[in-house]
Amino acid sequence: MPVTAFDSYHFTFLLASALPGVVLQYGTDDEERTMRRLVMPDGAWAEGIFVGGQTQFRETGDHGIWDTVEGWWGWFVDHDMPTWDRFGLTLSDEEHRLWYQTPQGPSWRLPV
Repeated sequence: MPVTAFDSYHFTFLLASALPGVVLQYGTDDEERTMRRLVMPDGAWAEGIFVGGQTQFRETGDHGIWDTVEGWWGWFVDHDMPTWDRFGLTLSDEEHRLWYQTPQGPSWRLPV
């Protein structure tokens, strides 16, 4: 996945829905290579180092953060990089649900 994925507010919106409370950090590592780090509220983190079209990653904790990032990137690209206007939100006392295109389409449960 390209480092520019993290420049898309639409993509990072999806990441935030899949990783509640995540903080995305932009920067460089000790060798001045481009880095993106995602930090969870419990301190677990994952980071990608972007070098010559390749991504090296490492992570802590048991969230599977980077797998989530890559999975959502694949979904995002496969669905032509949808913008916010293609999503909706249904709220009830029991659940909050983010949906794509229609309430009957693909949807994801969010924390209440």
